[in-house]
Amino acid sequence: TNHRISRHRAAVKREIDLLHEYRTRLIADVVTGKLDMREVAAHLPKGDPLPPDSNCQDGTDLADPRRSPHP
Repeated sequence: TNHRISRHRAAVKREIDLLHEYRTRLIADVVTGKLDMREVAAHLPKGDPLPPDSNCQDGTDLADPRRSPHP
């Protein structure tokens, strides 16, 4: 039914919004030094672990953490 679909859609949107909020908070905590990522970074593989996203219409690489699709 339409009401049920609308409820599920609203729930999914809320979850996505919460994930974006969590991502923003994690980035802010790393940038401000509240979260120390040095040990984690030391265990990351060398080089670029992800190839550029060839599906991007504008030629940008969404795997690049400096380019966020959500402001």
